[in-house]
Amino acid sequence: MSDFSFSYSVDSFNPNASHAETLWSFNNVQIIPCTPDTVLLKHSHSDQGILVRPEVARALSLCKPFKSLAAHHAHILETMPPLRETPEDVTNILTSVQEAGFFESNNAAWQRLAQNLDSSEVSPARLFILTCDRPEALQRLLDNLAGITLDQSVESLWIVDDSKLDVSGDKNAEIIEGFRGHRNLPIYHVCKGMQERLSAHLAHEVPQHQSSVSFLIGNDAWPGLATYGRARNLALLLSVGCRALVLDDDIILQAVAPPVAQQKLQLGTANDRESRLYESHESLLQHALDMGDDPLTLILKNVGRSVGELVSHDLSSPSDLAGWDGEVLSRHSAVSPVLINQCGTWGDPGTAASSWIFFLPPSSIRELTHAQHDLTSLLAQRSCWMGYRGPTFTNFGVMSQLTGLDHRSLLPPYFPAERDEDILFGIMTQRIHPESLVLTEGWAVRHEPIESRRDRGVLTPVSVSPGLSSLAEWLGREPDDQWGLSPKRRLERLSNEVRTLSEMASSDLERLVRSQLASQRSDRLARCVTHMSQLEAMEASDNLSAWSDFIQQTQAGLIDSLQTPETEPLSVALSKNGSANFSSLRKLGQGFADALSAWPEICEAAKSFKPKQ
Repeated sequence: MSDFSFSYSVDSFNPNASHAETLWSFNNVQIIPCTPDTVLLKHSHSDQGILVRPEVARALSLCKPFKSLAAHHAHILETMPPLRETPEDVTNILTSVQEAGFFESNNAAWQRLAQNLDSSEVSPARLFILTCDRPEALQRLLDNLAGITLDQSVESLWIVDDSKLDVSGDKNAEIIEGFRGHRNLPIYHVCKGMQERLSAHLAHEVPQHQSSVSFLIGNDAWPGLATYGRARNLALLLSVGCRALVLDDDIILQAVAPPVAQQKLQLGTANDRESRLYESHESLLQHALDMGDDPLTLILKNVGRSVGELVSHDLSSPSDLAGWDGEVLSRHSAVSPVLINQCGTWGDPGTAASSWIFFLPPSSIRELTHAQHDLTSLLAQRSCWMGYRGPTFTNFGVMSQLTGLDHRSLLPPYFPAERDEDILFGIMTQRIHPESLVLTEGWAVRHEPIESRRDRGVLTPVSVSPGLSSLAEWLGREPDDQWGLSPKRRLERLSNEVRTLSEMASSDLERLVRSQLASQRSDRLARCVTHMSQLEAMEASDNLSAWSDFIQQTQAGLIDSLQTPETEPLSVALSKNGSANFSSLRKLGQGFADALSAWPEICEAAKSFKPKQ
């Protein structure tokens, strides 16, 4: 190994070069502390190592996106001002580390990714509509569906009825019966009766897992709670071995282009989603640019495709990888699966509050603060675009009113009740398939709830409390020894982690939750600091003042929570639900752990279920 610092001299790199250059990413390198003055850079693939100073490692950690060495040079100097006095030292270290094999080129990444693996076989797809006490929405969607020519791979339509009111179920049955003549394919009403028959079938096939079946899809297991995840579990069990499209009942089947300059396939994160708010529903519709095809056809063509198929279809050369995060990309290859497909939203954002704008990127914040209408009224209108400028890979899935699932591979179940079930599902999918990616399409589906949601437009400071999102972030910690295991074995490990939480002593569980909440709050506080630093570059306006007040209030609340945290955050959260206590929480944890462990056998048993139309 070589011990070198910024004084190491190599003259082959010219940061002012203007010709086309290879792009480089510093990735797959462990940074291991050695002495007070040195750290070890250890390449995960080659096991090659180099001893460097800590400031060198910090500079190199800024070089994960694929950029030219000149661009990396400029970014390091911008981020680390003390180095501006000796830019030649940065030149030397970049060249040295690149020549030592610690940078991956975009050409090497392209060779790993861009292989067209198209298969002539088109696997069957099933279409699922999730509905709950909204017959008017179901009627509108089915009327909409009647005018669409479905892809030939769609073999059946399933309406998963999660209605709590008998009158809604009866009305839905009437609507579905009236729709049957409009489509020449099997149509199934997954009503209470069919759900009970499915549960009975599973109890017969896997009697040892009857309690887990009840936990995941039991009709009476979650009294008084919203059961978004239960409905999605029914769709999963009825689509084992198939591709599936899952639709919310309050969408309209129109695909809308983003109202910004479109881009090629990108690698991004959930927080890269942009937004534009409109002053009225009429203005929203006026700005809707139709994609020219229905969203079911558009999304289905990509459900079940591999990363290689998508990269080779959408990109043309290694230069198209510019800006992609090489660290994230390093775990993927052409055969990496895409198991979740999503799209943007055109209309109601689908969130329970308006604090979602806190997670928007600077481009959307500038748009928001420059809007002619005041922020409060814009949020109350619930008329926006939220999505990406083009097709985008991410590690995790988020909420989408139209979702594609490739259930030919093992997918985890959803937690049956309450919010954030989609975040937990996305995290667990990534845990059991760490080589997979999520594809969000570069267009949005129209989302128009039947009921008014203006009360959701109130902008309240962002806070953090225990919930499914806390469990999701905890399970999102990837173990170092996950590689080489089967998806089933990884799911079993998730089950064990949930079971461990349910068996911990109350005091230790409270301590763990305090630590998790502190991590979440610190992350959001860092985002507050970033938002505040961007305010000076924005033009003064009433919306900017409102935005600044919101960020300051959020920041003050987070600081207060970090400095004076609850000593028993779980007890506080449980006290807000009169029927919940530590005993019931442990029972939930144990039930979910059992369900995760039993899920593969439950899915296998579901294959032989014979529904009746």
